[in-house]
Amino acid sequence: LDIAEGTGADKSAISIRDGNKIIFSETFNLTISPLLDKIEELYNQFGVQYINIETDGVGRDKYLLLEERGLSVNAIQVGAGAGIQGSEYVEDKEKQEQLKKDFCGKRDEVWWNFRNILNPNRNLLEEYSDELPALLPPKEMLRQELSAITFKRNDKSKIKISNKSEIKTKISRSPDMCDSIVMAFANSEDFYSGGSFAMIN
Repeated sequence: LDIAEGTGADKSAISIRDGNKIIFSETFNLTISPLLDKIEELYNQFGVQYINIETDGVGRDKYLLLEERGLSVNAIQVGAGAGIQGSEYVEDKEKQEQLKKDFCGKRDEVWWNFRNILNPNRNLLEEYSDELPALLPPKEMLRQELSAITFKRNDKSKIKISNKSEIKTKISRSPDMCDSIVMAFANSEDFYSGGSFAMIN
């Protein structure tokens, strides 16, 4: 989920993942009550195992409201530091320390790993020989959002992904659908498999 306030051009987005494939992705300009109803409807329709939601900003109270409805919800705090919160399943402490060295924050870590699983040559790499890249819906809105996202390195060589305001300047709106798809792939064991830099090299 990518939750918006429900007013203006900033929309809420819902994406549903089955394995490496996004099987549903739509944006909604709904106020909170009908949005929660829509989330619960899709949750039951698709037999969703759990929901990933950003708990920075407007997502925090929505997380609690979804829990009250009996839905299984994972909180992902993209404003947190890299290598913590949302990647607890990375049991290798050296890996966690490397994530802290590689990325400015949790959002940069999550988006970079999403970039890795989009690699069309993923199954040609030894550590991913049995894994296919992520399959996304052929939506023009999504193509625009993905094309607007870039990265740079700070003075400590840590990776920093374009922030929301930079993306909005390029496409005149928030990357809502892309945000929800990143959330769909976050917080799963396959998401952090392998090394962050092997694939771009």
